[in-house]
Amino acid sequence: MSETGNDTGLPCEGSVCNHGTHVAGIVAGKNGVAPQAGIVAIKVTAYPENCGRMLPCAYLISSGILAGLDRAYELRNELNIASVNMSLGTGITWYGHCDGSDTGYIPLVKNLLSANIATVVASGNGSRTNGLSSPACLSETISVGASDKSDGVAKFSNISPILDLYAPGANITSSVPGGEMASFNGTSMAAPHVAGAWAILKQAKPNATVDEVLMALQSTGYALTDARTGQIIPRIQVDKAVDAILAGIPARPKLLINEVNVEGRQWIELYNADAVTVDLTGWELRFFNADSTLAGYITFATGFQVAPGGYVVMNTKCGSDVTISNCHGDVMWNTDGGGAVQLSTQLIAADYVRWGSVKLRPATGTYWIDPDPAAVPTGAALGRDERSTETDQGSDWKPTQPTPGNANIRKTS
Repeated sequence: MSETGNDTGLPCEGSVCNHGTHVAGIVAGKNGVAPQAGIVAIKVTAYPENCGRMLPCAYLISSGILAGLDRAYELRNELNIASVNMSLGTGITWYGHCDGSDTGYIPLVKNLLSANIATVVASGNGSRTNGLSSPACLSETISVGASDKSDGVAKFSNISPILDLYAPGANITSSVPGGEMASFNGTSMAAPHVAGAWAILKQAKPNATVDEVLMALQSTGYALTDARTGQIIPRIQVDKAVDAILAGIPARPKLLINEVNVEGRQWIELYNADAVTVDLTGWELRFFNADSTLAGYITFATGFQVAPGGYVVMNTKCGSDVTISNCHGDVMWNTDGGGAVQLSTQLIAADYVRWGSVKLRPATGTYWIDPDPAAVPTGAALGRDERSTETDQGSDWKPTQPTPGNANIRKTS
């Protein structure tokens, strides 16, 4: 049941309203991130007569959340909405993007995206280092984890290589009903920091796209490294992001990671789906183990470019039985536990793919890849993009010794 008439957004009373009031205060309270911003209050909870514990209590129901997203989209022309904040989520975490298991969110989030409205979602409080709660795990949402007062990763925050941003979420003081203040912990507190920042950046540049705002926040963020996994995710710095978006933000490269099958062997391919040449100077391919710890990375050399529609293919075995020119390669994968590949700079990610049973085996020395992005190898068949699934795409990839040649990409540490 939903209500959209007069008085349906009246002030909330009682402890059941603490969470939402606290979140709203972070976004746009007197001492909030964007104190001049307005708030559209949309209730997505149900209040059962018997919830199995002492009243009052509130339940999140999927139908209410979906209706709330739809309502925000309905208001797109009536109100200047910068973002939708979702300080909520399920207790289930996903290792990669969870689009393949979507229960109705994706069309609504894409509708909002088409209207230039970001969907900002808390990553969850399960202390997971290799997964996000739903709907933060959806590829089109802006996922937010929590940093602490020492500028570390808050111990309760779910994190993953696909996490978009960190924001403060530990011991955050904000409003609660009755004109009081309280200090709460949670990624629910981190997400509204980003929602408030979104309003500020949209005020600075009203026609900025969702990806421009995200790029501004990511590219100017503080590089926060998780000590447990080595994952590096930016923590927002709003003042620097405002300066960046006013100066102009380069477009995010449309580079996709795919699995390709060449003569029965599994390779990793980078494909430029953009209409312009992409300069990969300073970009990295990061390899993650099954638990999302960083296993290793390679850095693209200065001046390395991929033409529109061009390919860079990394192979795992070179030998006389492989009839492919420019065969340089050893990314040292095998099948003992799963893993993932991410294309990124230190702060900005272009793509991320997780496979169910491949893993980088760290090794000393240099990893080489095919230096020629102009040609697709003979017999190459484009594999499935695995960002939306958790299926097993691994093969028996055996480590081999690197074969130096004229490749200009190497492992740097």
